[in-house]
Amino acid sequence: VVISPSATPISTSTTTPSPSSTDETANWKTYTGKGYLIKVPSDYIIEERSSTISFQESKDKEIPGFYIDRKSTTQTDPCNIKIEGYPDAKCTPLGSYRVLDWSNPEDPYIIHFAYTLINNGTEYTLEFQDIKKETKDQILSTFRFTQ
Repeated sequence: VVISPSATPISTSTTTPSPSSTDETANWKTYTGKGYLIKVPSDYIIEERSSTISFQESKDKEIPGFYIDRKSTTQTDPCNIKIEGYPDAKCTPLGSYRVLDWSNPEDPYIIHFAYTLINNGTEYTLEFQDIKKETKDQILSTFRFTQ
C-alpha cells in the first residue's frame, strides 16, 4: 500500500475594493424648520414666510426651486388626503416615511413634483418646480423629521 500525500488546496481570496460612496450633499447647508430638517445646495437662497419656506437657486429666478409649506391637521396618514385636481396621487415611501406623491412631471408648462407628509399633527407639503429631477431626489433624500 502506497500512501501519497494529498494536496491541500490553498485558498486565495481576492478582495475587490468597493467603490467609495461619496455623499454628494456633504457640502450642502442644513435648514432646520419647525419639526424637520433638510439639506439644500450651499448656493440656494432661503426665504422664510410664516408657514412657508422657499428655496431657490438665485434671486434672478422668478419661481423658487421648491418650497415647504406646513399646516395643522387632524389627519394621521398622508395617503388619505385628496388633492383637488390630482386624481392620480399615490401613496409611496420616502425613506421610512409614507408620503402622498401628487407630482405632475408631464405638465407642459413646468415640471412639478409634490409630496405631502404628516408628523405629529402637522402636514408638510414639499413642492418642487423648475428643478432637475436629480437635484430634487438628492434634496428629498435628506429630509428628516426632528420630533
